[in-house]
Amino acid sequence: MNIKEFETFIKERDEMIIHFMKTGDIEPAIRYWKKYNPEMPLPSSDTAIKAGLYKCVCNMTNMPEKYKQKARFMLKLLGMSENFY
Repeated sequence: MNIKEFETFIKERDEMIIHFMKTGDIEPAIRYWKKYNPEMPLPSSDTAIKAGLYKCVCNMTNMPEKYKQKARFMLKLLGMSENFY
């Protein structure tokens, strides 16, 4: 991946995650996954996809605090931590 492709990857990721945080819509995340991980199967449930997105938000340095707070809250409702490990 060259610099231009990497910049596009990051821009698309950030737009997709912000869209999810605003709307709860996971379809753009599924399209993003298929575009950048075509050989890897999707998680088996919408809850797993949402949890992964919330965990991403919690661990991104460029994400606004209001989205991080919402992500922490939603993970708590799901009984999950914000950590990947």
